[in-house]
Amino acid sequence: MVAAMSTSTIVARSKATGHHVLKIHGYSHTKAVVATGEHVLSRGFPIGGRTWRIMYYPNGKRKEHSDWISVGLNVEPDAAKTAVKALFRLSILDMNGEPVAAYTSASSTIRTFPSLGRNDGYTFNYFVSKLDLERSAHLRNDVLAIRCDIEVMRNVRLHVLMEEKFLGVPEPDLHGHLARLLHTKEGADVEFKVGDETLAAHRCILAARSPVFKAELSSSTAGTSIKIDDMDDLAFRALLQFIYTEALPEMTAPAVARQLLAAAGRYQVARLKAVCEDKLSRSLDNKITERHVNSAATAQIQRHHGRHKRWFMGLRLKLLNLHRPQRQQPQCSLHSTLNPVNKAYADAAPSPSASTIIVSETTGHHVLKIEGYTRTKMILNNGEHFCSGEFKVGGHTWRLKYYPKGESLESTSFISMRLESTSIGATDADVHGKVELSITLPGHAGEPIRLCSFYDPKLTFTKNCNGVTAERFVTRAELESSRFLKDDCFTVRCELTIFVKEVRAEPLETVPPPVLPRHLCQLLSSHECSDVSFKVGRETFAAHRCVLAARSSVFKAELLGPMREHKEGGIRIDDMDGAVFRALLHFIYTDELPTTTEEEATTMAQHLLVAADRYDMDRLKLVCEDKLCRHLDTTTAATTLALAEQHQCPRLKEAIFAFLCSSSANLRAVVASDGYDHLTSSCPSITKELLVRLAAAL
Repeated sequence: MVAAMSTSTIVARSKATGHHVLKIHGYSHTKAVVATGEHVLSRGFPIGGRTWRIMYYPNGKRKEHSDWISVGLNVEPDAAKTAVKALFRLSILDMNGEPVAAYTSASSTIRTFPSLGRNDGYTFNYFVSKLDLERSAHLRNDVLAIRCDIEVMRNVRLHVLMEEKFLGVPEPDLHGHLARLLHTKEGADVEFKVGDETLAAHRCILAARSPVFKAELSSSTAGTSIKIDDMDDLAFRALLQFIYTEALPEMTAPAVARQLLAAAGRYQVARLKAVCEDKLSRSLDNKITERHVNSAATAQIQRHHGRHKRWFMGLRLKLLNLHRPQRQQPQCSLHSTLNPVNKAYADAAPSPSASTIIVSETTGHHVLKIEGYTRTKMILNNGEHFCSGEFKVGGHTWRLKYYPKGESLESTSFISMRLESTSIGATDADVHGKVELSITLPGHAGEPIRLCSFYDPKLTFTKNCNGVTAERFVTRAELESSRFLKDDCFTVRCELTIFVKEVRAEPLETVPPPVLPRHLCQLLSSHECSDVSFKVGRETFAAHRCVLAARSSVFKAELLGPMREHKEGGIRIDDMDGAVFRALLHFIYTDELPTTTEEEATTMAQHLLVAADRYDMDRLKLVCEDKLCRHLDTTTAATTLALAEQHQCPRLKEAIFAFLCSSSANLRAVVASDGYDHLTSSCPSITKELLVRLAAAL
């Protein structure tokens, strides 16, 4: 069982930037009249939704700075009295208005400007010595220009994209489509007279499901009407339903099941034979149980009413549950309680059963993208972390913690990662599993390439120990010198498997799994009973009208509708590749896509999406959307978005928008791809919609 895949993106990019230039006309005058420790404020200027001011100390902020000019930055408190974080830089401008590198001071880390308490902001006490300034060419006509550049750190944003939001393929509908075909009789080419009833059917489906029907219906003496003398109409109707759907009607009576058992042998429908045997066996067991409980046990209870009343109740429960596995008793205990009633039932040979210890696995993965890695280092200190979005695996909720400067003092030069559960309670049983954390890049063959990996195959999560930490996950130096850090972004993948131990008692499997898709696939490949052909390029494909009509309303109109007389010859398909049409037929007959390589999967899904829309095949369309979501990357996003827009696939479109908005690196790569020009020319409105989405994500 695979859990939904998900992605979180931690965005620590600065989005609010600006600058302000403070010009001091009469530098000498300010130096003469403003005492050490006193300052002149610039006018307020807005950046990032806050109002800022430059503080100019012409004679230094303190006595020890009196030979220097001190310059600082402060922010005015807002109504909500919230703090703000920012990077800033102060520079003296030359005569051309350009910052002078030698006289530039910048904050080494992100600074927090509180709105209460401390109001003096941050100051570079030794900004420039007065002597150096006065000897330089940057003080002309007693005018000094100071530029302040500010980057306001807005709140770190977390984008969470749960892929299950965009996926969700309905259950296969082949059985339902064929059931409707049998019921409507559309395209039927043979009929059976059973008693007073006439039942219509389709030769190709009967031939695919039964070698006897195949031989009888393909012989030269076979007519269009066949009389059935050895079954009643109810049983033959049930036989046809099973042939078309792999299921018997509800509440099939034992008498009908016995006729069907004989018919299954006659027509060599092996799975129907197993189904009938199982049904009759269960019916027989129930009758034996009731007979012994109501006769022998009742006689004993009447003779020993008071003393054996409790024994009788226990016996009844035991008989009614005999098909369920019983805990093995010591042999002496068995002999001491065995009596004629028990022995009579034991001689009836109950259906086989088994107790099974099952350790099942539930696996899921979460991808955490960090955008603005450098700023995450500036914002957080050692021991501080960002959290991913929550994701579910194995019935529990999980999240990742990202420590850009390590979790503890022992890991200050490392990036630490932690996986923890947010849902395990004190009364919950221990949760066992395994986890792998890795920094990855997509590989050419679909497998990710790893920079580093943390793997623990034996984990136990409890209320008091709800997580595991990769404290020395990777050194920052190793990450920063690698190709895995691109555009200040990198990706951490978490692969989590939860083990579920279950002791389950169940009957041994006596009925084989359904084989309808395999039979129809063999029918398609054999060309037997085919009654229509398609010419696609240089290839010719044989098929069966009734199957195509059952699966597609468009094929139904073309092959069984009023225009049928114009379609008797080979039907030419001009706008589709032969491999795509072959895959389309395979899905029509089996409800599954043919196996392809990873490289072919996306291209085939794109072409089949167009075919599904053309032939009104909703489930195939959803299957293709699902596959395109799972294989979405920067090389396919633009062409897939164009298809989603042209063929009304809103869920696929939402998935691609989320992919583009989750990462600026993704967006840049998609815009630079060959498919983007096609997207803008074929779907011009999509560009405007994308801009709106991007603006909303900022």
